[in-house]
Amino acid sequence: MKNNNLLKTYTILLPIYKEELILDQLIQAIKNLKYPKNLLQVLFLLEKDDDKTLQALLTKNIPNYFSILIVDEGGPKTKANACNVGLRHATGELLVIYDAEDIPEEDQLLKAVKNFNTSTDIYLSCFQAKLTFYNHSTNLLSKLCTLEYLLHFNFILPIFSNKEIPIPLGGTSNHFKTHILRETGGWDPYNVTEDADLTYRLYRKGYKIKMLDSYTYEETVIDIKSWIRQRSRWIKGHIMTFLVQTQTAFPNLKNTKALKNTFSLYYFMGMVFILSFLHIFLIILLPLSFFYDLSYINILLAKICLFLYLYVYIKIPITLIYREKTLSLLRICLIYPFYLLLYNITSIFAVIQLITNPYKWEKTNHGNNLIKDFTNKQ
Repeated sequence: MKNNNLLKTYTILLPIYKEELILDQLIQAIKNLKYPKNLLQVLFLLEKDDDKTLQALLTKNIPNYFSILIVDEGGPKTKANACNVGLRHATGELLVIYDAEDIPEEDQLLKAVKNFNTSTDIYLSCFQAKLTFYNHSTNLLSKLCTLEYLLHFNFILPIFSNKEIPIPLGGTSNHFKTHILRETGGWDPYNVTEDADLTYRLYRKGYKIKMLDSYTYEETVIDIKSWIRQRSRWIKGHIMTFLVQTQTAFPNLKNTKALKNTFSLYYFMGMVFILSFLHIFLIILLPLSFFYDLSYINILLAKICLFLYLYVYIKIPITLIYREKTLSLLRICLIYPFYLLLYNITSIFAVIQLITNPYKWEKTNHGNNLIKDFTNKQ
């Protein structure tokens, strides 16, 4: 392999829990990575009560650079706690996390190393790869989730990243400099969106996160019940992150960097939660403002609502779809705003669980949509 002397040792953390159905796909995806195997350390992170996954894993013919770690060092049964155990055993100069259903592009590690090597920014701590779904065409919900991810990872995050505004990590395909991760203290084991919390702790220490132009393919949920459980966990974790990170004093208005950090925190962890409730009023006010009491104020309100509806929920998605050549998603653009109404339900569940059971981890089940041919993901 060219420039082998410029490559770094790499640790891959694979936190899994009750994932015996998807082990073959995961192992093959990691084996397919184009990276010198002598520079890789792959750590399966298993909970001590997950006997089925452990027994299934022991039957697999895994390479010698794979190891199994049992998380038996106290703490909550969360992905963050498992990753902290993995971090303590990590030997790589760089470290990446993949979820059980992930299929990263085969050259993703090479791209990450190249970007780290060519960057002159000593504060660059992490690259976030783009996430999308290999089962996007399963049903209407999977297509809507794919469009949502397309907007987030291919539009919103790149804009924020280019403006050097903090971008929240996505929980998987995060490529870290290991020493910086250790310096920051790893993940908060009690936060159910540990990735978001880590984002703002990194930025508070002066470190930066950039986007990596590489995809990781995941398995999206395909039923409403699973979608609500997954999204309510995310929202609950974002609220927790917001409450924790806003304990510090409001930044000096003359400090541009601090203002950018605060804006990102309030937007991603605060405003998105509030907008999940306000969105329903936009959908309701749009028709009402046209057909009920056409006063000057109502006409103005109707124009604002119509502009927001057409531009934010229609024009931007359509533009992205053509740019990314995902034309199969084109027909669902008109109903995408109504899909976002589901966040009203998940936000209510998130608030209730934040009060009654804040550290509960709503697990997403995987393995129902395995793919047989990794070359035909798209």
